[in-house]
Amino acid sequence: IVRPRMYACKIIRELTGMIYQDIGDLFGLDHASIVHAVKSVNNDLDVMPKYKSYYTELRAIVESTDTYQNSRLAKKSVISDIRREVFNALMHKDLNHLNKILKIIR
Repeated sequence: IVRPRMYACKIIRELTGMIYQDIGDLFGLDHASIVHAVKSVNNDLDVMPKYKSYYTELRAIVESTDTYQNSRLAKKSVISDIRREVFNALMHKDLNHLNKILKIIR
């Protein structure tokens, strides 16, 4: 029960940007417990490949749900990804990649 809840806290934090206290309120926990949960998951991901696979799978399941796909969060995430791609293309002076991005978003 504890570890899956920790992973849920990290996924919620990453996908929504909610503050720790608000996430804690969802689970009946305090701010410090959520900070600890996210740090613990980060440590798991760095140290144990099995847990990284588990985390990636869980996050993919959440991101593939209709609820997430139809949310403003998903749209905001796509926009953020595009901004990052454009920035990287500009920084690396990769005009071919930049042109591909621009064709996609038109």
